[in-house]
Amino acid sequence: MLRDAKGVFPDQSDQAFLPAGQQVELILKSEDRVAGSSLNDAYFYISPAVPGVQSISLGWFSMYNLFPNITATRLLSNALDNVLAVTATGAVPAQVVFPEGRYQSGFGRVTNTMVRADPYTATNDVRYFLIRSYLKTLAADDVLLAATLDPITGFLTLEWNPTYVASTPITVNPAAGSLWYQLGFASTTSATSGTPTWQGVRVLNLGDPLSVALQSQIGQITTNSVYQSGSLSGSGNVSGAIQSSRTNYVAIVPITAPPYSISLYEPFVPIAFSTLRNSRPLSDVRVQIINPVTGQFVPMSSSQNWQLKLVLNIVD
Repeated sequence: MLRDAKGVFPDQSDQAFLPAGQQVELILKSEDRVAGSSLNDAYFYISPAVPGVQSISLGWFSMYNLFPNITATRLLSNALDNVLAVTATGAVPAQVVFPEGRYQSGFGRVTNTMVRADPYTATNDVRYFLIRSYLKTLAADDVLLAATLDPITGFLTLEWNPTYVASTPITVNPAAGSLWYQLGFASTTSATSGTPTWQGVRVLNLGDPLSVALQSQIGQITTNSVYQSGSLSGSGNVSGAIQSSRTNYVAIVPITAPPYSISLYEPFVPIAFSTLRNSRPLSDVRVQIINPVTGQFVPMSSSQNWQLKLVLNIVD
């Protein structure tokens, strides 16, 4: 039923005309999106179009939880959130760019000698990544000597090579990168000859967004409501239509699965939205995932693998 196998239908859905009162299940898989779809905008063709669609219900949504926790967005300011930028001497790199992805951080202290001894360890650990980014040819010339995550406070401490702060401090540059905020530092954090360290003032934040809003622009089907299927805090079970300026949202889904695990969400109360007229053909589906707090698109990793089941209600 879908062009290039962009979905799964029961056998009877292959008929050119479906009987009135029929319900057809449509399963959309992230890896089957139309070629050229961006990671933020999954597009699916339905060919031939399904006639007589009066309403669509959300069956379930499952995902492999690889949502990036460091993203190349601009939430705090005009500076990218995956860039740690500094003002310092010319020998110190002006910025470190974290490729958008999923990072973690172990507790305790990691030094430049530890990183040099095993360059392939903990490639997604924030402490290791920062130290690797500031390595020089010789260990004595490395810019960042150690990174520590305090297991009690959750604050991050960076120890800079005193050689590089002797004349010019290494200071956060908020205008060129905003990752300092997520790492827990203040915008005025500076390492000087007297104190060659950066001390965090907030807990290192590598957590997930509280929830994601699943947005589906389904052909000629529209709705003026946000259908909230879970509280933004991730607890409780609330179902119903909430009037909002946001449109075409299928559901707001709390992220309850730990990293690298599969989460399945199925509403207790059917969530449905109708066509503006009695019925319309369904020819395409566009799926987006959005952080409902910030309103920003949530990047969908190619290895993230999600599936969405929609139930189509057919009439004459």
